[in-house]
Amino acid sequence: MPDWQCYKLLFRSNSDIALGWRKLGFVQCTRAYIPGRNLWAAAAQALTWHRYASPAPENYLQAGQDIENHVRFSYFFPTFETDSQARPHLPWPWEINDRCVGLQSYQYERQFIGSYVRVGTDADTAAAREEALFEHEYLIGKQANGTQLWAGYAWLKDCSSGISLENLFSSFSIGGERRNGFGRMSLDSSVVDSAPFGMSYIGTANSPQLCLPAQAPLLAHLSLASCHCCIHGEIEPLVGREWHSDNGPGHQLRNNGYAWMPGSQLLQAAIIEVGSRGVWHIHSPE
Repeated sequence: MPDWQCYKLLFRSNSDIALGWRKLGFVQCTRAYIPGRNLWAAAAQALTWHRYASPAPENYLQAGQDIENHVRFSYFFPTFETDSQARPHLPWPWEINDRCVGLQSYQYERQFIGSYVRVGTDADTAAAREEALFEHEYLIGKQANGTQLWAGYAWLKDCSSGISLENLFSSFSIGGERRNGFGRMSLDSSVVDSAPFGMSYIGTANSPQLCLPAQAPLLAHLSLASCHCCIHGEIEPLVGREWHSDNGPGHQLRNNGYAWMPGSQLLQAAIIEVGSRGVWHIHSPE
C-alpha cells in the first residue's frame, strides 16, 4: 500500500458558499472553486473539536499541523453525477481527459455562480451609508434538480494516526458569511481512487505526486518559486488571514508567496507534488 492513499470525495452543499477572492468595483468576486486551504482549515477545526471539549488556541494550531502532516487536499469543483464516476466541471474550456468536463467561463458562471446586492447601514440612523452599496458573489448551493455536489480528492497518510475523513467532514462549514448561513457542507461519499482527475499518481514520496500531461490546465495554485517550466497563465499572491496569538482570529496575515493561478497551462509534462493546503509544486529530483 502506498504511503498516501487517495480518496475521491463528494461533498454536498447545504447552503450557498461565499469564498472571497477580489473586489472589482463594487462587486466582491468569489473564487469559482473550493481551494484546498479552506478544506485544511475546516479539517483542523473538526479535528480540534473531536479531541477537546474546551479547546485552547494552541490546540487548533496543533490540529492544523497534524492535518498538514497526514492529509493533502485537491481543489474541489462542482459536479452533477452522484457516483464514484462523478466528473468535476472546470471553469476553463479545455479538457484534460474524460474524467473532467471543461466549460466556457460564461457557461460556468451562469450555472454555478450567483450574486446578491447589499448595502451597509449607519449604526446611529439605520440609514444606508454613502458608497456602501456592493454586490456579493457566491457559489450556488442548490440546483433545480437538487443540492449541488462538489468533487475532489484527499490523500491520507498513515491510517494509524487516528484521522478519518468521515470524522473530519461529516458536517462542516467553509468560507465567509457563515453567521448568515453560508458555507454549510457535508460528506456525501468517499471511495478509494487510483487516478485523481484521470492522472496517475505516486503515493510513496513525502507528498503525493501527480503526473500532469502537457497542455493540461492547473487544477490548483502552482508555487512560482518551484516552477522553472514554460507556462501560460496569470500569477497572484497567496495571502490569507489566520489566528493571531494576541488579537484572535483573522489578525495574522500569512504570506505564502506567489503562485500561478488555477487554469494556467503548463506547456510540458511534469511531476507535481501536492503540498500542504492544496498548493502544487513542481517536483525536483534530488
